[in-house]
Amino acid sequence: MSWYNSNYKFREPVTAFNNTSATTVDIELVIPSDFPRFWDNVASDNDDVVITASDGQTKLDFQVSSWNYANKTGTIKIKGYALPNGQLSVSGKIIAVYMYFGFDDGAGGSPTSVQNTNLAALSNAITSTFVEVGDPLRAGAQVLTAAFEPPGQSAPAQVLYAPGGTDIKTNFFFDVRPMLAARRQLFNGSLLLEEIDTFDFLIHHTDGTDLTSSMVLESEGRIFNPGYIRLGFQTVNTHNADNYLITLKLVTDTGRLLEFYATLKVRKISAPTA
Repeated sequence: MSWYNSNYKFREPVTAFNNTSATTVDIELVIPSDFPRFWDNVASDNDDVVITASDGQTKLDFQVSSWNYANKTGTIKIKGYALPNGQLSVSGKIIAVYMYFGFDDGAGGSPTSVQNTNLAALSNAITSTFVEVGDPLRAGAQVLTAAFEPPGQSAPAQVLYAPGGTDIKTNFFFDVRPMLAARRQLFNGSLLLEEIDTFDFLIHHTDGTDLTSSMVLESEGRIFNPGYIRLGFQTVNTHNADNYLITLKLVTDTGRLLEFYATLKVRKISAPTA
């Protein structure tokens, strides 16, 4: 039985936006104080915290660099994380790691956390965001179900609508759970899916023009409730009445490259006239 299955009760996906061209990066995890699932279950001395790569198993070299359990503040640094797979170009991509905590003392044994207390100072560390909680469907968000297009399909089957205007920002979600393969290993009594390793989000006009740099809000991209990916984009006045192609490229920890598509229809909403 694996170390994480026998004793650990919780784990949390963490997403980080790699804004460098490096294939090995330092990551800084600032744990939010309004994160009761973590603070109510982690050991007061943080000796049960484990950080892994996106496969959920490979332990990373990390250190809890600051910690105040009473005030619920903490910072974890990861030194020299080598980005896996490489099927997506490195710069500007969202990467994922996992944080385990909540060691079950009643199950016997000892926490497997082994921190490196001699890590050098981080060099231009990229910041991270803990996964959002909640169900996007219940929250009334626009959710697209990731699926392969049928043979012969000339346009994406799914359509997303967004209001046009000046700097209007919109978030939506891809539900990628149907496309992730189930594994026969267990985590806390549940069947695991493939893990999300990296992902990228592109927008093109129907005439082929690449508008990713002007429309995509890369800092909004993150895992939302494991199995969902949140993507953000913005429209400007020149995008008020056009159709666009959205592409989500996703690499799993097993090396599979998946691509999903949707049509984005932007329509400017005008005030009614008397």
